[in-house]
Amino acid sequence: MPERSAPSESTIQGEPPADEGGGTRSRRLALLAGVALLGTACNPFGGEEAGPDNSGPGGLDSGSTGSDDAPNRLALNEVDAQEVVPLGADTLDPEDLSPAEPVPDGNVVEDTASPASDSDGNAGPRNDGPLVAEPRTPATTTPTTAAPSTTAPPTTVGSTTSAPATTAVSTTAVSTTAVSTTLAATSTTAAAAPTTAAPTTTAPSTTSTAPTTTTPTTTSPPPPPPPAATARLVTGRLTYAPTPDTDAAVLALGLNGWIEDQLAKSGPDPTVEGELASYQSHGVTFQQLRSQVANGGDTRRTVQRETFFSDIYRGRYSEHQLYEMVTKVWYDHFNINFPGDGEAHLVSHYQESVIRPNAMGRFADLLRATAESPAMMRYLDNYRSDARRGINENYGRELLELHSLGIDQNGVQIYTEADVVGASHVMSGWSVVTDRDASNRDEFLYRPEYHSTEPVSLLDGQWTNAGLNGKDAGDSLLEFLAHHPQTAQYVSYKLARRFVADRPSQALIESAAAVYLANDTAIVPVLRHIISSADFAASNGAKVRRPTETVVAALRTLGVTVPIDPNGRGSTRFRDRVRDMNHQAWSWETPDGHPDIAEPWVNADGLLRRWNLTSDIARERHTDSRRDDHMPIDAVGLVGASATAGELVARLANRANLGTLPEATRDQLLNTVGLTAESAIDEVSDNDLRDLLSFLLSHPFFQLR
Repeated sequence: MPERSAPSESTIQGEPPADEGGGTRSRRLALLAGVALLGTACNPFGGEEAGPDNSGPGGLDSGSTGSDDAPNRLALNEVDAQEVVPLGADTLDPEDLSPAEPVPDGNVVEDTASPASDSDGNAGPRNDGPLVAEPRTPATTTPTTAAPSTTAPPTTVGSTTSAPATTAVSTTAVSTTAVSTTLAATSTTAAAAPTTAAPTTTAPSTTSTAPTTTTPTTTSPPPPPPPAATARLVTGRLTYAPTPDTDAAVLALGLNGWIEDQLAKSGPDPTVEGELASYQSHGVTFQQLRSQVANGGDTRRTVQRETFFSDIYRGRYSEHQLYEMVTKVWYDHFNINFPGDGEAHLVSHYQESVIRPNAMGRFADLLRATAESPAMMRYLDNYRSDARRGINENYGRELLELHSLGIDQNGVQIYTEADVVGASHVMSGWSVVTDRDASNRDEFLYRPEYHSTEPVSLLDGQWTNAGLNGKDAGDSLLEFLAHHPQTAQYVSYKLARRFVADRPSQALIESAAAVYLANDTAIVPVLRHIISSADFAASNGAKVRRPTETVVAALRTLGVTVPIDPNGRGSTRFRDRVRDMNHQAWSWETPDGHPDIAEPWVNADGLLRRWNLTSDIARERHTDSRRDDHMPIDAVGLVGASATAGELVARLANRANLGTLPEATRDQLLNTVGLTAESAIDEVSDNDLRDLLSFLLSHPFFQLR
């Protein structure tokens, strides 16, 4: 097809060029037609077909590679022949990682070396000429498998109230075909007693009652094993979006090994943190941060921008993807909000020094850290709770309602208004330094003169402050709440809602809660239990990406180079557009945090904003290509070894974790840009590639995790 002219300067800036002979208008109509085609081809939010096919090679279980000597799609289910260690194992025994049965079609993978890494910063040509697939250097990944540290859950859960959500997995979920080389899931219908015995990889069996008869009895066939999670379901759910680097790690470590590796990465990625060390708000004490913000408006705004952009940068580049996902659970669980930039130091300190260091440790430690946080004390007014002048009940209420015991999805709570008042009395005196001239202003401070010494009994006498004085009473209450069975269920519900479904099953909540209690509120064993559950394996298509998650997924999928400077023109414009989608961290006004269910985010306005932004990113129209803060896509890596336009679309769809597109849909998409499946790759222009990427990122399935 004829070459097109390079995009004009106004196009790069994100503004349409003048219409010369109807060319731009025709192109816009083509783009709209492509998006409309994908929108009508499949609807994951209400139709019967709720998610892409990931039942075998070429579907969601396929990874992409950028090397010339590797296939366009590496079927991970043909490579990863390891099962996850069943719950109950204290250590990782090599015998527990024995290969599963051979792949049914008999395929043999001769070389499982790591495919090419996702090379960031190698942008494709800005001209509109043919795209050339260039060879890329394969990355080397050293297998490192972390040992699990959890025991199996006890058989009982102490709570006497129902936990949130008794509804089964969302009806939008797609049934996942269990392939022999995928993650063997552990059933969550019953919780096994704690044990350190050698784990078994066989599915639990059931016994059928033989009829009372004189004829010989027969035994029913054993039940089928629980469903198994495919590699791409696992990597798609536990990361913002899988990349070739993710696929390479799974190929090197095995699926079980990759999961354990992510669970072991329970802190920030040191490489990324080193790159963020240039931020004014990072690596400084609270006093230094407070002093910086006091210097003036420009510094305050910089700290505010750094707080936002560090999350985007980490989501894009961090190899500790599960850790980054878990931190967002706690951002919402322990939400704060300050609308002005005058409190930027409080928010930055809360994010960097309170939530993130405790995100994958013990929940008891996280609860205490938030209770002693200056940001939380100011946000919920506990710093002014003075028994001499009047107890403020804001923090005491949210401590029970949102931070620990919670209210389940049926509106059931186990605490009373009297318990809220009692908790508020116990936590009075937990305050901050309020002296305007103090060098440590806003730091946490316990004020004994503010503390109420009235006798308090909570939850019908389950906890009292008898014999406890001062701050010790609050410390004791927090420890009690963190270990309460209802808190165990509420925390397990939050984690299951994040990683499984909007309304996780009661069986999964209860079994995860038992793991939580058996492991002294440790978060990692609960995550391991949830990930290895049958509910997780059957949850394909059950979770919708929230706006920021969609944007970060697009950055990872496209291999976009994200600038480090949070004050750059491109960065601030990017931040403004994310803010317009109402999902910027710490922007939710009420203490309950951003919703983690689909309904608030699946609407025409929200989807259109996401489509517009991801399309602009794909077409490199978000920033000026002549500036240092340009955000180029990895065009060379995206094209890879594709020889035809049809192979390119298949590769791009797999890269976007969409599975295998129907041939009719593929052909219609290509026709929209004037190509066919048989068109040679040198007929695909720079603009064609970007248009196809825009279409695919507008696919309804890209909104799913």
